[in-house]
Amino acid sequence: MRNLPRFTLLNTRPEHQAEGLSESVKQAGGQVLYCPTLEIQWDSQKVLRTSLSKDLEQYDKVILTSVNAVQGVLRSHLNLRSAVEFSKTQFFAIGKATQQAALDVQLPVACLGKGPYDSETLLEHPAMQAMKGQSILIVKGQAGRNLLMDQLTARGGLVDYWDVYKRVSAPFCPQAWRSFINASQPILLITSVASFESLMANLLQFETGYQLCSDGQKQSNQAWSFLSNTIVFSQRIKQVMFQQGWPTDIQVVTEQSDLGIIQTIEQSL
Repeated sequence: MRNLPRFTLLNTRPEHQAEGLSESVKQAGGQVLYCPTLEIQWDSQKVLRTSLSKDLEQYDKVILTSVNAVQGVLRSHLNLRSAVEFSKTQFFAIGKATQQAALDVQLPVACLGKGPYDSETLLEHPAMQAMKGQSILIVKGQAGRNLLMDQLTARGGLVDYWDVYKRVSAPFCPQAWRSFINASQPILLITSVASFESLMANLLQFETGYQLCSDGQKQSNQAWSFLSNTIVFSQRIKQVMFQQGWPTDIQVVTEQSDLGIIQTIEQSL
């Protein structure tokens, strides 16, 4: 008789970001089911460059909000290193994965402070306080949050934002979902509010029984009773999910990385 996996993770990350986590899950004795909720799309190099207000090296500070933001910058600059090698621009990354992605393409970035790695924590850092007259570029995806821009502008910064990618809902994965609800120790991963919204939209087309109760009451039907645990990337995601009536417990990762996901899973088992 074949041994059952210790747990089953529904890996909802975009396809190009899923492989590393899936390998870590397998090493931890878990099973992986692939169900990307979002797809990442980039514009052409020409469109990316023309949408940038001025050259990177003309900014005092550039804030990279995600790994996808780093990829967008890389796609827009064929020789990224020469564009910033002699500039005085400071680069900042939200999260260790974003920092590592930037270092991999030879961008000299700083990962600010300890987690949680989100906009709120970055705004508390001393480097983000005295902003009067400084030019700042926030590199992000379309329809992202405006918190950084609003707060840094209020502190006197001259802030531009650069949307280098967009997230679109991925086609649903009915076969993976059916396997998930019958799996050993099923654990759901949600890495963004957009990922959660996409999953719910797809699920409700698949089966109306997954409807949430936004009045804060626990779900009365059994549609979600199979779920062992839900793991999310931030307190903000957790709050949004609970506000919309999420019926099970939610744990926030110890850090926003593959290692942080595995550590949080281990704590939940």
